[in-house]
Amino acid sequence: MIDIAWKNITKRKTRSILTIIGVAFCIQLMIILISITAHKSGEVHKMLSLIAGKVFIQAPASEKSEFPPLLSNLTIDTVQEILKKEYIDPAYSTPLLFKAIVPPQYPNEPPLVMVVGISPGKEKAYIQDLRRQEKMGILTGEAEIGDNSFIKGDEKIVILGSGAAKYYAKKGKISVGDKIVIRKKPFEVKGVLKETSVAIIDRAVLMPLSYAQRLFGWESLVSSVLVIKKSDIDNDDFIKMFKRDFPRLVIITEEKSKKNIEEALVGMHQFFNMTNNTAKGAAIIMILAMMIMGVNERIKEIGTLRAIGATRRTILVTILQESTILCFIAGIMGIILSYLVLQFVYHDTRVLNIKSAIESVVITVGIGIIGGLYPAIRAIKINPLEAIRYE
Repeated sequence: MIDIAWKNITKRKTRSILTIIGVAFCIQLMIILISITAHKSGEVHKMLSLIAGKVFIQAPASEKSEFPPLLSNLTIDTVQEILKKEYIDPAYSTPLLFKAIVPPQYPNEPPLVMVVGISPGKEKAYIQDLRRQEKMGILTGEAEIGDNSFIKGDEKIVILGSGAAKYYAKKGKISVGDKIVIRKKPFEVKGVLKETSVAIIDRAVLMPLSYAQRLFGWESLVSSVLVIKKSDIDNDDFIKMFKRDFPRLVIITEEKSKKNIEEALVGMHQFFNMTNNTAKGAAIIMILAMMIMGVNERIKEIGTLRAIGATRRTILVTILQESTILCFIAGIMGIILSYLVLQFVYHDTRVLNIKSAIESVVITVGIGIIGGLYPAIRAIKINPLEAIRYE
């Protein structure tokens, strides 16, 4: 029966090709949305891993702002008071200045490229996952080329995250010693970090804090303070002591960061799910319309088949096979299109979620069955005698 179904598909080439292309674009949209959602969720988990055990201190007005805290500002005097507290480990704690250079591609994301001003010698507190380092001996933020830290006296020197390096490279690759321009000032590249898939590292342009403050006119201000509590102090005790000493400041703990990030992702997930469901509905409607037209055109043919002995089951299965074959071909084409689009946008084949792609093909076959069911049932109800007389 499959050969009959295939013959019917090839008999109406133009309509079949247009249906396959239409459904393929719907499947492509489904796969891309699912893959981007999974990719963003993966980035969030990696970001949460990075900030595990770290606390960011911010100004009160910035509590609900996105991370990194671009809207926060703290005075240097306040920072010095914080770093003097006996429950804070000064070896890893450091003030930070965040400034956007290139705005984000999507809402609730970190900037596409951002300056991170940091005290020389404290870079690892920001770019490394300290908890994983202690437990597993694994480091993030290692240099791909050059160095991943500054020395005292460095000024017009920057260390680029992998994403920032791609942005400034334009064509080719950034090398140690190359010059980039930020706010009309030239900077020498001291190193490029390995890709981590953590946006706040990959998109960062690390710069000595004092020079970043002068560059942006924030000589006496910073955005946040990254603090690491001393190892012998409990988390709850640390929070109580800090709130006692600095009641007006906001403490962004690992738990609060997770909550803020998840809240920011809710809108994106809702939009993607709505678009995903719309794509599924559009695919079903296209298959339904195509198969109904096909059945209407073949009423006489179906009546003849019934008259010469074809069973209702044979007619039903043949029509369902047609719609399923169309959708299977469209599903494979949708995967190929998704791969090409994601490769073009992200330049990374890992963004394509293979599991979701396979699931989408299965869903597409289901769409073929659903879309072909009504026309198939309609076909088997045709009276053979009336169908033979049908013009």
